[in-house]
Amino acid sequence: MYGLEIDTAPGKELIPLIFEHKTFQYFNEFYTERVKWSGYPLIHDRFVTYGIFEDFISQNTFDAPTVAKFLDFAIQIAQNETDRLFINALFLVKDISSISKNLYIPTSQQVNDILDLKSRVEKRSFYSNIITFWESLLENIEPYLQLPIRAYEVNKNDFTKHIDINFPTLDNNTPVSCPVSISEINKSISRIRGEYDPLKFVRSAQIEKNKFWIWLYTSSKPVVYHWYIYVYQNEKGEHFIKQHSMHSVVRETPEMLLLNLNY
Repeated sequence: MYGLEIDTAPGKELIPLIFEHKTFQYFNEFYTERVKWSGYPLIHDRFVTYGIFEDFISQNTFDAPTVAKFLDFAIQIAQNETDRLFINALFLVKDISSISKNLYIPTSQQVNDILDLKSRVEKRSFYSNIITFWESLLENIEPYLQLPIRAYEVNKNDFTKHIDINFPTLDNNTPVSCPVSISEINKSISRIRGEYDPLKFVRSAQIEKNKFWIWLYTSSKPVVYHWYIYVYQNEKGEHFIKQHSMHSVVRETPEMLLLNLNY
């Protein structure tokens, strides 16, 4: 009989300490352990999907004062979390607020602090599921909103308000300065099965001190399949050949690939 991944997740020993002491130290330590373990708030575990804080949220020892304190803790973490990991903190706020619906009325300060997170959700609106998490959070606090819920919703393209994706190119958008030759790239992808069209260079980019050269690789047999093959060079001059699969449809622009790689 197989157990669930969360059964052996780190930080379980902290859960009783969180409820006993109700301090930010234990709460934050638990959050940090889980995010370090998973890096993303959902676990796809064979045929089930659940959150990385599920064993904490499912405790039956919550009461109104506890929820009030934990909601403050979760909001504080979300306010201070890095952009790349913010989605995990948002998910935790959503989880705590879902418990509060039946136990606790959030203060106006807590509601305002949650709504202040909207700009951070916008900045990462290209992240998978972040808008869904935000909408679930809004539904949890909807009775305490001053405006209709749609006034606080986020669009998937709202990240363009915060990030300019017109990344500068290199060498007039050519691969001339790429540190890896085409023959090396072809050798690295030779194990990909199928009959493929020749590599098609699509763009270069420099983002801060990182450099990228991106090719599209498309198969026609036995099925249509698309990859981005890209060379990444970091500020130390180290370079790597990477692959990004898109299956049967080119569902991402090169700019979206660069966005996910860097932000």
